[in-house]
Amino acid sequence: MRDARAAAVPLTRNRGFRLLLAGVAVSAFGDWLLAVVFGMWVKDLTGSNALAASMIFAGTLPAFAAPFAGLVADRFPRRRVLVAAGPASAVLLVPLLAVDDRGDLWILYLVAVCGGLGGEVVSAAVNGLNRSLVPEESLGRANGLLATVRQAMLLAGPAAGALLYAAYGARTVVVLDAVTFLVAALCVAAIPAHGTEPRGDRGRGRGEGASGPAAEDGSLVAEAMAGVRHMAEVPVLRRLLVLGFVFGLTIGFCEAIVFAVVEGIGGPASYVGFLTSAEGIGSVAAGALVTALSSRIGDFRKISTGLWCFSAGLLLQTGGGLPFVVAGAVLAGAGAPALVVGVTTAAQRRTPNELTGRISGALNFAVNVPFAVSIGLGAVLVGLVPYRVLLLCVSAALALVALGSTVALRESGHDAPGAAQSVDPVRDR
Repeated sequence: MRDARAAAVPLTRNRGFRLLLAGVAVSAFGDWLLAVVFGMWVKDLTGSNALAASMIFAGTLPAFAAPFAGLVADRFPRRRVLVAAGPASAVLLVPLLAVDDRGDLWILYLVAVCGGLGGEVVSAAVNGLNRSLVPEESLGRANGLLATVRQAMLLAGPAAGALLYAAYGARTVVVLDAVTFLVAALCVAAIPAHGTEPRGDRGRGRGEGASGPAAEDGSLVAEAMAGVRHMAEVPVLRRLLVLGFVFGLTIGFCEAIVFAVVEGIGGPASYVGFLTSAEGIGSVAAGALVTALSSRIGDFRKISTGLWCFSAGLLLQTGGGLPFVVAGAVLAGAGAPALVVGVTTAAQRRTPNELTGRISGALNFAVNVPFAVSIGLGAVLVGLVPYRVLLLCVSAALALVALGSTVALRESGHDAPGAAQSVDPVRDR
């Protein structure tokens, strides 16, 4: 446990958190730098839009291993995991320098999948390390800052990647991405090691919520699934797991129909990048607001607000015309940080620290696996159903989830004054 003096240190003076934030910013910039280039690279090598789009699907495959990635983050010291992940990720990019023609396409897919696996481990380790560095009353603000930085890099990274790819080619982007991984590792390595690891039996999942025969058999699968078991046993977390599944299942359709939306307003394909930037602007602005108001707004109110923003944004995009589509993109983007910060903080406050990585993995699994399915399903439906009908259906589904979250919030009183600041991990069983 951190002492009172440590808890009183504001985030701006918390050296460990500042270094973690810097590492996340640099790493996220590199991730988005290369992510946009993957698709363009495949398109240039093959001339196929379908193969280029398939890179998105390849990036979602590692979500199936998210619980095991969370186990890695819980079993080993999280700071060391992040330090090791930097050089490992940089080395992983080296084969990309050999890509020359269509016959080397498999290298791009292999690196995308392996990089995604590493990303799952890093995501879980960051959440766990953040939990160790920041006092509980500051978790909401810390998660808000991390979300805002990630969204800002989503705004800057793709634009920089596209410009560098057009001017200097893919290899330059690959080298720069490798450098960002190394810089991120150096930032994390500078974090003082003292107090960065939770107490208790690491990796065995015997904290609260991980009980039962499966938790006691010591198998790798049982340990990896300890986060899922914990969320299933705690009613509040069980709702978050279901919410993540429904959200992933619905929001994936938006990835599949974005080109149909642009075509519907008579715009060129390049408008997709413009809409992505609009979403990023909404996310950064909302992230800053969520961070500033974190102590005044409970976690579950953030979640319901984020869902309502997504629903309203998609509804706006059915109006037709560029202003409606852009406004909808900004509003939907604004929903992302509120939802992410609310879910992440609510889960962290109800979970023993030694399970934080696996809780992160469980949430990533719950969101990204149905997300991958809905991308494929949406790609089929967009050719059969008018895109406005699909948008209305997704908007209605998210509105129902938001309404359910709002009703549950009022009935449970979880966000009553003070409830967001101190939560017993097992109180809500």
